[in-house]
Amino acid sequence: MRVTYRNTFLDLVRFHIHHVLRMWVFWLVHGLLFGLLLWSIWNDLGERESTVAKVLATILAASILMVFALAFESIVLLLTHGIRKNRGLLTDHEVTLTEDGVTEATAFGSTFTTWKGIVEIRSTRRYLLLYVAQHAAHVIPKAAFEDSSSCQAFLEFARAHTSLEDQATKPLISP
Repeated sequence: MRVTYRNTFLDLVRFHIHHVLRMWVFWLVHGLLFGLLLWSIWNDLGERESTVAKVLATILAASILMVFALAFESIVLLLTHGIRKNRGLLTDHEVTLTEDGVTEATAFGSTFTTWKGIVEIRSTRRYLLLYVAQHAAHVIPKAAFEDSSSCQAFLEFARAHTSLEDQATKPLISP
């Protein structure tokens, strides 16, 4: 089975956000920040405001903090993984699935990964993600397939050839 596609920078940002939101470290850090924010707002508002107002103010501030954190991480991604530095990512890709494994080829080179080397398979609304390492995946846009049935067949072929159990619900490996 074979699919050809081109990743855009937006594809990389979406993958990054999808991946980061599934890391326990991200939630731990943001949980601690949320607790600090809650404590700060609670103390600043003191007895003047109701408990409901304090909770709403904390939720609003935490939501704004989360949006800024993800925007900041996207900017960092742009600066550290700029287009010029990642010509091999933001180019035409051809991913081929065989009985032996996964081959990805671009104009810059090719890689082969046996099925044992696939550590995670995810299907999101827009992408198929074939993880070859804890933080690295083939980001395959579903739009690259002729139709949803060929996308589903590709996904089922990949899942059938891995030794991973219950790919649909298995959490990502996190640091």
